[in-house]
Amino acid sequence: MINNCKQLKVEYEALQTHAAEFALVSGELRAEEKTGRALNREMFNAAKRAKKELAEARDILLGKLRYVRFSANYVTENSVETIEIDLRKELEFYREFYKRHKVDWIKLPDHISVDVKTKKQMIKLIETTGMNWLAIIPDGLTGEPEYQEEEVEETDTSTGVTTKVRRPVLKKPAEHYKELQELMSEGYQAETYYDDRDGGLGASHDSRKGLRIVMARKAKEMTEDEKLDETVGKSVNDLEAKGGIFEKYGVGGMTEAEYLIFQRIYFEETKKHLDETLWTWLAASRRPRSGRVPDGDWATAFEGLHFSSNTADDRFDYRGCRLAGSFLL
Repeated sequence: MINNCKQLKVEYEALQTHAAEFALVSGELRAEEKTGRALNREMFNAAKRAKKELAEARDILLGKLRYVRFSANYVTENSVETIEIDLRKELEFYREFYKRHKVDWIKLPDHISVDVKTKKQMIKLIETTGMNWLAIIPDGLTGEPEYQEEEVEETDTSTGVTTKVRRPVLKKPAEHYKELQELMSEGYQAETYYDDRDGGLGASHDSRKGLRIVMARKAKEMTEDEKLDETVGKSVNDLEAKGGIFEKYGVGGMTEAEYLIFQRIYFEETKKHLDETLWTWLAASRRPRSGRVPDGDWATAFEGLHFSSNTADDRFDYRGCRLAGSFLL
C-alpha cells in the first residue's frame, strides 16, 4: 500500500510538470495572438499534442486512485444532512456481522475501496436520494436456483379450464438461501413465510451477483421518506419504465437476500422492523417459473417476515419499493 502511494505521488508530480508545460505553450500562443502575428503552426500542434497527452495522463492517474472515506450532503427543503462513508468501518462491521450470525460459507476481502467513477456515483445517490445505509454483500452469499422446462398442467382461475403448458420447474433451490433465511430470522417470533405458488424459498433469480456495496435509505416505513414514498402504489413496470423512478435516480430495487440483511440489521439496531405497514417490491429478483416479482414485509399479525410475489404490472396502494444502488467491488 505504501509503495502504491509513493508511485501515485511520482505520477502526480509528473502530471503537474506536464500541466505546467502546457500552460507555458498556451501562454505563448495567446501572447502572439494578441500582437496580431500569424499563428505559429508548430507551436499550435505542440499545444494540441500536449493537451491530449495531459488528458490521457490525467485519466490514467484517476483510474488508479482509490477511495475509502468520503462524504456528501443531502439537501431537502427543511434540512441539510451530511452523510459520511467509511468503507473501512463498514467492512469491519460486516465481517463481525457475518461471523456472529455463522454465515461461514462466505469470505470478505482484507480491504475494500472504490475508484473515482464509483465514488462519484455513490455521492450522486447521496445527494439525490439521501442514501445513508450500506450493506456489503459478499460473493457467494446465495447461489442460483436450477430450473428445467417441463410440461405442467395449469388451471385458468377465471374460466376453470385446465391446459398443459411448458414452464420452468424448480429442480434445486439457490444454494445457501435456506441457511441465510434461517440465520437472519433467528429470534423472530414466527418462522419466515414464503408463498410457494411459484417456487417459494430459494426460487428467485437475482439480477446481481458478486462482492458489492448496496446503498439504501434508512427509514422504518417507506412513507417516512420523500423518495421512497414516490414508489408507493406503483407497479414494477412503472418503476422500470423509461423516465420512471429507477431511471430518474439511477437505482433499482433490492434482492430477497439483500432485504433479509437490511431487515436483520435494522432489528438489531432498533428492536423494530422495516415495513410493518406496507409491502416492498424486491425488484432485483424474479421468479423464473412465473416471471413474477417477489415482495416482502413484516407481518405484524404473526410477528415474522412474509414473502410473496406478484405480476410486474400489479399496482397496490399498500406496496412501494425500497430503492437500492449497487456497486461491484
